[in-house]
Amino acid sequence: MRLAFSGTLGYGKAITKRVELEIKEGKLFCVLGPNGAGKTTFLKTLAGIIPPFEGKVSVEDSSKKLYISPDPPYLPSLRIIDVILNFIIGDRKFFLYSISDDNVTKRTIMAEEILNTFGLKYGMDYEYEYLSTGEKSKVMLTGALVSEANLLFLDEPNSHLDLRSRIILYQLLKNESNRRIILISLHDLNESLNFCDSILLIGKDEGIFGPYYSGRSIEIALFEKIYGVSFDVFEKDNKIFLFPKDKTNT
Repeated sequence: MRLAFSGTLGYGKAITKRVELEIKEGKLFCVLGPNGAGKTTFLKTLAGIIPPFEGKVSVEDSSKKLYISPDPPYLPSLRIIDVILNFIIGDRKFFLYSISDDNVTKRTIMAEEILNTFGLKYGMDYEYEYLSTGEKSKVMLTGALVSEANLLFLDEPNSHLDLRSRIILYQLLKNESNRRIILISLHDLNESLNFCDSILLIGKDEGIFGPYYSGRSIEIALFEKIYGVSFDVFEKDNKIFLFPKDKTNT
């Protein structure tokens, strides 16, 4: 599977310089950048939700794309199993009334296992609307992981998760990245540098820089320019950690 983008991003006007990018499965990709830089626009463009301001996205015709927003939706009167099935069966609505397909059954069991790993043990018949925001996020992310989509675009998937759940999520995503393209956006620099394989950096009115690969040197000056913050850099066990200093770059 190969995903390529050549062009510029934007709503009504370009918000980045021209981008030339190619992504393949086998690595967990993460896009970083400050608020308003275009991370969500980038993900939605690649997912086919919005068109590029200029240029095109190239991907195999047989590809199935899925975008997950940071905030879980309000879904009243649905059980956890109903939400999960919506990811698994897509438009094949007849399965809602007679679940007999072996693939659907297998993926439903996988979903229950993932939810248990996340520590969500209410049972599949529990009402989705009674869950906390973080628990709803776990259901949505689980649905994405057991879906048939071979391109996943997850917008700040860690935003409502506790620390343990974040680590579990990254482990699951890295495993899944071996068989499909996964691109996530994050605000946590250290989590991205140490749990993701490849980093893309996007700045306001700039292009997209990278990819930078986990465990290798990164351009600290570029990070400082993009974020407007100076960093102290620490390395331990071949991992890089960035800590912002107490003053911004003005």
